[in-house]
Amino acid sequence: MDASFFNQLSVPLFLALLFSMSLSPLLQGEKTGRGHWLKRLWLPVLLAAGVGVPTANGAFAVAAFGFGTHLPTLISPGSLRRWGAALTHVGVLVMLVGITGSSIYVDDVFVSVEPGDTLAFGDYELVYDGLAARYGSDRYTIGTTLRVTKDGRERGTLTSEKTFWQDRTQPSTQVGIFSTFKEDIYLTLAGWESPVAQLHLQRFALIGWAWVGSWIIYLGVLLILCTQGRQVKLWSRKTG
Repeated sequence: MDASFFNQLSVPLFLALLFSMSLSPLLQGEKTGRGHWLKRLWLPVLLAAGVGVPTANGAFAVAAFGFGTHLPTLISPGSLRRWGAALTHVGVLVMLVGITGSSIYVDDVFVSVEPGDTLAFGDYELVYDGLAARYGSDRYTIGTTLRVTKDGRERGTLTSEKTFWQDRTQPSTQVGIFSTFKEDIYLTLAGWESPVAQLHLQRFALIGWAWVGSWIIYLGVLLILCTQGRQVKLWSRKTG
């Protein structure tokens, strides 16, 4: 058995765990009739179908279903503890979207470019202007910068460098990163023979969602901790 076997086994189990977590809001309360379940399930099922069918992705469907089950808790009056728990669960689901997107929507290419070349990569055009070298007392650095443009407007830059040290056998590499909420683009200077450069370009979708999910989890945990602090104060007053 290799790593692929455990990956194939762990992903369905992880999705099953998140799906069961998404069911927890439906189990709250004393009503258990068919009408009660239909009233609570229509929105999660509609969201899951609306997201899962076009993308043909079970992870996105589970995330949409979970958001639908937790939405009533988030928009209705309640305790900070309930909101905190719901936000924590939603944060995990948002992270699921980010992790899934960055795993399946990936572009990975190696290209050779000359000064003045323009590369079409994803929704952007990357303009290569050449190499630049810097010399220090104990190092030599060579790097390149790509201008990131979209619809004729410059949106940012990507800079990657390799630094060679006198007292080291291996160079250190700086990877250029261009980030948006939709996707991240990575640039690595793989090689060069001036003025031509060999570039390694990677594009990962939805990484920003994973970061947003972690912030939502932190917010949910803070709300839960605030309620615990209040409970401790009330308990100390009663026993004091």
